[in-house]
Amino acid sequence: MATSSLFHKFVLDDEETIKRFIDAFDASMDEEQPPVPDHIHIVRDRKEFEELFARQHKRLEEKRKKLEAKKNA
Repeated sequence: MATSSLFHKFVLDDEETIKRFIDAFDASMDEEQPPVPDHIHIVRDRKEFEELFARQHKRLEEKRKKLEAKKNA
């Protein structure tokens, strides 16, 4: 689901619309959640989290510099 759709304003202005919304909400609660794949690592340690984002920041900075150099060439 796109994040922007979470913030979309909508109006439930009649009984039929309200009923359909509640039915859809109830149906979504009954859906089974897919299992988390085995290759996913859940980060719970603050230090590990900071290291992960530091590496990501470094990669993004390197990519940005390469794009700037290419643009200025």
